[in-house]
Amino acid sequence: MERVFALYRLTQRPEGSKGGLLTAIRSASTSAFAEAGCRSSHIWRDTDDAGGFLLIEEWETPQRLEEHMRSPAFRRFLEVLELSESPPEILYIEGLCLRGLDWMTQVLGTAGDEG
Repeated sequence: MERVFALYRLTQRPEGSKGGLLTAIRSASTSAFAEAGCRSSHIWRDTDDAGGFLLIEEWETPQRLEEHMRSPAFRRFLEVLELSESPPEILYIEGLCLRGLDWMTQVLGTAGDEG
């Protein structure tokens, strides 16, 4: 099976409204879970009061994740990433292959080449 995992870690100031960032992440991840190929989507909160959240999505294939990255729903998720207090950590795991922001940029850079 070719499944791939997408991990996004976002932070906010401890005194910030955790509900606001959490609501934004939930909204963005709910739309991903409704898409074909998304097997699961989970949000984890740091146990300390550092204000961190981790979104983990499991996709059936890398191609399904790439389709999602090119969707309007992912464009909205990019706006949520901008809410992170520190630069968001982004990882994509496929088998033993670990990718990061460079792969997302590469996928998004080719979106206009298809049509």
